[in-house]
Amino acid sequence: MFEILKQKSIPIVESLHRRIFGHEMSEEMRKFLGNLSISFFGGAFYSVLLFIVSILAGRFLGPIDYGKYALYVSLFSFFTIFLSFGLETTIIRLAAKADADMRKKIISTFIFFFFVNAIFWSLISFIFKSLIVKIFGLPVLFIFFALLFSMTNSIGMIIENYLKLLNKFLFINIIRVCQGLFLLVFLILLRFLFGEIFSLSWFIFLSVAASLLVLVVYFLKAKSYLKFILDIKTLKELLLFSSFLFLSVISGYLIQSGTVILINKFIGLRDLGLYNAYYSLSLAITGQVIGFFVAAYFPALAQSTNKVAAIKKIDKMIPIITLPWLIISSLIMFFGIKLYGTSYPLDIGIIVPFSFYSLFYLYGVLYGYIVISNASNILVRNMYAIWFLIVVGYFFVLFLLSYYLNMTVQIVLWAQVIAFGINAFLNRAYCDKIINN
Repeated sequence: MFEILKQKSIPIVESLHRRIFGHEMSEEMRKFLGNLSISFFGGAFYSVLLFIVSILAGRFLGPIDYGKYALYVSLFSFFTIFLSFGLETTIIRLAAKADADMRKKIISTFIFFFFVNAIFWSLISFIFKSLIVKIFGLPVLFIFFALLFSMTNSIGMIIENYLKLLNKFLFINIIRVCQGLFLLVFLILLRFLFGEIFSLSWFIFLSVAASLLVLVVYFLKAKSYLKFILDIKTLKELLLFSSFLFLSVISGYLIQSGTVILINKFIGLRDLGLYNAYYSLSLAITGQVIGFFVAAYFPALAQSTNKVAAIKKIDKMIPIITLPWLIISSLIMFFGIKLYGTSYPLDIGIIVPFSFYSLFYLYGVLYGYIVISNASNILVRNMYAIWFLIVVGYFFVLFLLSYYLNMTVQIVLWAQVIAFGINAFLNRAYCDKIINN
């Protein structure tokens, strides 16, 4: 069934490619689209499942607990920064052009490093648990859940990226769909069994269990590709490039999770729950499209020698998709928020900025991946240093406004839109440096 759909869609895609770009598809592009089609069909089903899970969780928990869930996501994202150190992207970049033996050495070295690093940060979390509770406003139990989820999800994503380089796209999408089904079925089952006493703790436990199961399956699939060795030279190379990416990881965390903490402190937990609902809806398309492209786009870019063609293709797509993207994103939020229930009011003042947010976020990611796929370390470092400064400026402006205005979610959102818009523009400017070189 899948192959039939794939074969029927290829002529349509080729025709669209000729109309938009004015030339026939290259072999690299055909390979990329072949992988993307697998990611698309599997990812589309997985996205629908997660969309349903997100809405049901919002309905079952209510805005206040859904706001607490946003704080929990910020907490495990915080742990992920220091556990993975941005190595998930570095591994694809370095392993893309490596031979089979070197790939085994890269992934095995990372796993060894990861477990040592995980032990260290577990101890740090235990020592400073009181401070973590104070900053995030969550119980100690949630620190344990967040740490466990960060570990299983991070190592799972690394192995998944490695499997993508081995063209195991179909296997990955089957597992992700099973994960979505697991979350949906057990979420409904727990709500049915426990009724009104169903709590955020149950939902968080469910997500941790699903992540752990995925990791076990991935590990069993990938174990034949592992060597279980630590190569110091490889580790140094991984950490060297990741040190440049670390600024990006920190910046991404601050502008999203830092915003969540800011809304909770200065606006309120209920408003944070509303923000989280609209945020989830705004990424219903953007997040998944980025997921589809990253699944095949970044590995293909890392192995490609013609980055200029990719830049020109994205340039031609932008004028075509901008207006439809804004309209579709707005409609998804307009109708989607109604599915969350009456506790989540419709607010056009939130929908409009979130539509632009999702658009600029997409553009920034697509151009950014081109730069990090094969640009020099200095260029990557400069790009992320500027992004970090943009984020610092974003928070400076928000804190300044908080002294003169009554802070609202809308003000925060428009500040985010401006920050992501500047980032997308600068990422495109860095692509020009690749073209000129």
